[in-house]
Amino acid sequence: MAPSSSPISSAINEATAPAPISTATRKRNEEEYVPLCRAIQMGDWEKAQEIFNEDKDALTDILNIRGHRTLHVAIGNPENTLFLDNLLERIDPDSLPSLVNHKQQNGLHYAAILDNTIAAKKLVDKKPHLLFTVDYHNLLPIQLAIYNSHRTTFLYLLQMCKQYIGLSQKEGYHNPFEGEKGVSLLCYTILSGFLDVAYELLNDYPKLASTKVPGIMPPLWCIAQMRDSYLSAKQYNFYQRFIYTHVPTKNYDLEDRYSIQDIENQETYRDNLVARCMKSYIYPGL
Repeated sequence: MAPSSSPISSAINEATAPAPISTATRKRNEEEYVPLCRAIQMGDWEKAQEIFNEDKDALTDILNIRGHRTLHVAIGNPENTLFLDNLLERIDPDSLPSLVNHKQQNGLHYAAILDNTIAAKKLVDKKPHLLFTVDYHNLLPIQLAIYNSHRTTFLYLLQMCKQYIGLSQKEGYHNPFEGEKGVSLLCYTILSGFLDVAYELLNDYPKLASTKVPGIMPPLWCIAQMRDSYLSAKQYNFYQRFIYTHVPTKNYDLEDRYSIQDIENQETYRDNLVARCMKSYIYPGL
C-alpha cells in the first residue's frame, strides 16, 4: 500500500471491482423477472407471492445481469423491512450462504456494503454463519462494512462476530480477528477514524499490533497517517494563512490556542493579525 494513495479508497475500489460472472445459471432471462423485481422494489408482497407460487425457482433464481437474487433486491430497499421478513420466512436459512451474486456476495455482504443494519440483523438471526463467509475478493461482511466506513453496521457486525466467534472455526469459515483479516480489520478501523473501536480491538486481540502481513502496513503506520486526529502548535506558512483567512472554520473553543506547545515541535503561536485555525488540512511536502 503506497503512502501516496488513499488506503480507504483503494480498499473500496478493490471491494467493488468487477468480478467474473458466477457459474450459477438463470432459469429465465432477466426480462422475464422484471415484474418480480418491480414488486420487490415497491414492497408489493402479494404480487411477489403470486409469482413465487407460479414459479418456485424465482425465489432463489438470478434476477438480473448483476446476479442479484430476490434477497439482494429486497436488501437494496432499506425501508422494505416487512417484505424482507416475509421473504426470509420462505427461504431455507441453510441456503442463505449459497445465494450469492456475481461477486460471490451473499445477503450479509450486500447489507454491509449498503449500510443496511436492519437487514444485517435479520440475516444474522437466521444464519449467523454468514458472518464468517467470504466473497470473490476474500472479504468478510465486517470488512466490507469498515472499508465503506459504515460505523453502525460495522459495530453491529463486530459485536456479532465476537458473540458467534466459535462458528469461524468450522471448515470453510474465516476468523476476522486473526492473521491477515485481523490486521486488515484493525488498520481500516484506524484509517476510518474509529480510534475508540481500534483501541477496543487492540485490548481484545493484542497480537494484532505485532502481526506482520505482506502488503498491509502495520497499525502504527496507519495511526501516523491520521494527521487530523492530533492537534499541533506549528504555525501555518504564509500561503496557508492567506488561504484560511477566507475559509470558514469551526470554533473549537480553545482559549489557549496561541500558547500551546507541541511536544515534538517546540514552536508557539505568535500574535498577529492573520486568523488561524487549529486543524490543518494542508501538509507541506506531501
